[in-house]
Amino acid sequence: MSKLLYAIFAHPDDEAFGVSPTLIKERHEGAEIHLITLTAGEAGVNPDELSDLGTARLEEWHQSAQIIGAASTTHLGYRDGRLCNADIDSIVEQLVSQISHHLRSDSSLTALDFITFDVTGLSGHIDHIVASHATVLAYHQLAPQFPAVHMRVRMLCATKQQQPATNADWRYAPIGREPEQIDEIIDASEYRDEVVQCMRAHHSQRKDCESHLKNRGDTLCVNHYFVIE
Repeated sequence: MSKLLYAIFAHPDDEAFGVSPTLIKERHEGAEIHLITLTAGEAGVNPDELSDLGTARLEEWHQSAQIIGAASTTHLGYRDGRLCNADIDSIVEQLVSQISHHLRSDSSLTALDFITFDVTGLSGHIDHIVASHATVLAYHQLAPQFPAVHMRVRMLCATKQQQPATNADWRYAPIGREPEQIDEIIDASEYRDEVVQCMRAHHSQRKDCESHLKNRGDTLCVNHYFVIE
């Protein structure tokens, strides 16, 4: 194994509804996948009126991780909906500690990809933005320490075609990126069944899941990235 991939997001289900096509394709191609969630998603919708939504969502996340084929899952324990600038330093410290230990313990590694949301948080969710910024900061701290490992950050983004206008229905989400700003397109349509299973593992968030399945159609397994390296 020569490629390591860390998917770093704010909530359980971010990996499934966002980048599961890429993660599943990468795993089939031999990459080792590690998932990190900053929170347990306890502030999410709770259609079943569960007494401990966070625990249930972490269980769903672990099910999703099994379908993806992730080698590990790490929950950092921050509060859902409360992430802010004050948390970034401690998040980055934990990310750098875990990933640097991994890199030092395996001298065969030649490539490391970070995957997260665009710096806009994609939907404008502040938790998403904090996770994105923390990931980029961790990359900038780690890259000089391990010059023999090719590192990059792949940031999932909306295209201008997907989001042609500012969306302020919930939070502020800007217009999608122009074609020349898209550095990489991943089409994992051959793994659609696995992607759908991964998404549906997040049963408590099934309304969002079914919305994605309905609205994204043939593009469900296509991811667009802005890349930093």
